[in-house]
Formats: sequence, C-alpha cells, structure tokens
Amino acid sequence: RDEIVVDVNPTEASKLGLSTLTVAFQVNQFLVGRPITEVDLDGSATTVVLKGSSEDVDNIEKVKAIAVSGPLGTARLDEIADIVVREGPLTISRIDGRRSASVTGVITGDDAQAIGLEVQEKIDALSLPRGVEVTVGGIFQQIAEGFEDIFLAMGIGIILVYLVMTASLGTLRNPFVIIMSLPLAVIGALTALAITGRALGLPAMMGMLLLVGIVVTNAIVLIAFVEQLRERGLGIQDALIQGAKVRLRPILMTAFTTSFALLPLAAFVESEGGIIGAELATVVIGGLMSSTFLTLVVVPVVYTVMHVSIPSLFARLGSRLGRSSSPVAETA
Repeated sequence: RDEIVVDVNPTEASKLGLSTLTVAFQVNQFLVGRPITEVDLDGSATTVVLKGSSEDVDNIEKVKAIAVSGPLGTARLDEIADIVVREGPLTISRIDGRRSASVTGVITGDDAQAIGLEVQEKIDALSLPRGVEVTVGGIFQQIAEGFEDIFLAMGIGIILVYLVMTASLGTLRNPFVIIMSLPLAVIGALTALAITGRALGLPAMMGMLLLVGIVVTNAIVLIAFVEQLRERGLGIQDALIQGAKVRLRPILMTAFTTSFALLPLAAFVESEGGIIGAELATVVIGGLMSSTFLTLVVVPVVYTVMHVSIPSLFARLGSRLGRSSSPVAETA
C-alpha cells in the first residue's frame, strides 16, 4: 500500500545541528506522539500523549510543512528531506534481526529430497545483489537436519558396537573383521531401493541404522565359532572352512526369517505410513540378503588377511631389518 517516505538529507540536517536520527525522532513525535505524563481521572491513571493534530497530517503537503527545530535554527521538513509517496509492504518480517521475505510452495512429488536438491541448484545459480542471501527452510531443512542426525547416530552406533565386541572378544582384530561386514549391507540396501524404485529418504536411512546392529550378528556367529575351532588346534584355513559349513544354516535361517517377517511391510504401499514402512523394510531386507551371502566370502578373506597376511608381512619386515642391522653389530 502507499506510504509517505521521508528521506532526510544529512547535509541539510547538519546545518540545523541535527542528524537523521534526531529529525526522525521529531517527525515521529509529531505524527505518532510522545507520552509526557499521567493524570488521575476518577481513580484511574491515564497517560497524556503529546502529538500533532490529525488535521495537520491528513495529506502529504501538510507533512512537508512540519517544522523541525535544531540548535542552529528551524526549517520546514521538505527543506531538509525529500518527501514522496511510495508503495510499501503491509508487514515487515525479520529473522535474527535481518529483514526477510518468505517464498512458500507445496510439494506435489514423492521424492521431497530430490526436489530439495533441485531447488538448491536453482538458488545457487541465482545472481543475487550484495547483502541478499537465500536460505532453504521448511521440510527441506528438516530433511537435511534429519540426515545429519542419522549419520551421527550411525557413526556413534558403529563405535559402540566395536567397543562392545572388543570388550567381549578380548581382541582388536576380530571386531574390525566383523565391522567390515557393514559395507556389504549397503550394497544390498541400495540395490533393493533401485530395483523397487524407492527413494533413499529418512525412512530408508532409519533402515540403514537398524542394519548396523542386525548385520554384525552373522559375522559374530561365524568369527566366534572360528575362534573356538582354533582353540581346539585347527589351522586358520581349516577353522574358516569348517566354521562356515557349520554356521551356514543358522546364518541363513536368521536372515531369511527376518526378511520374511518384513516382506509384508515392504509390499504394503497403499497408505502413507505403508510407504514409510516399505522403504525401511526394503533397506533391511536388501541389506540382510547381500550381507548374509557376502559375509561367507568376504569376512573369511578379511580374517585371513588380519591373522595371516599382515602378521607375516610384519615378520618379513622385521627379519629384513634384523639382517640389515647384524653386520653393524659384528663390526662394533
């Protein structure tokens, strides 16, 4: 709507010994008024406000004629300021003390995260004036914060799982071997989402978080039995082969029973809650399938590397260093 804008000329105002702020104070006092005292009317305190007459400010010409006084003299308002009528906002909103404007919309697609990334690309491509900043809020901000929280929770969960296994197994190498089964679950989870055409959103990330605790159980079952066989005198290769054969059935039963229990949830896509449950269940099923089969291949390989290859490598390096230092000892 139209509003009267008073643009004070600092040079002209200084001739009266005034600043822009003091001129604005006088104009505001005339137009809006200033409380000067309180009087008691029938036992009730009433504030007395001093301001200009409403008849003196009913048009722009009368506003221009407002007298402004300073230590060095008095002048009309239009002599020290430009007074014009411009269109102004009905309301002014601020965020953290900064003037702001909000642009809102309704998401009509299914993948809110992909839409958010596309919106951010459009924002990054804008050529903004100096001092203007565009930030994303609403559902997009909530999704970003949700992903940050889930990634943090996954990192803390992996650390806690490793510490618990270290305390239980009494070694640092075997928990590392077991943790290596977690990336194997990601392969199946992403593949399952790609096959079903579902998005990697917050529900799917919740499924990833669940996999951190579920997937390691198969590797724990295998490695713990392998350690028992080694304590009975079997070699590493024989212990791995026999351990995989004996533990194959319980590992498969655990994975298949969990997957079959989640299968109805993954197939239920008629309601909004079902869609959320379907993404989570899809990730868990895919992660279990890939980790179960790859665990029987990758975990024994990593176990062999940690217990055979790396120790033998350090042993060879130690022997070479010992041989290279022995002539020096003989010479001394």
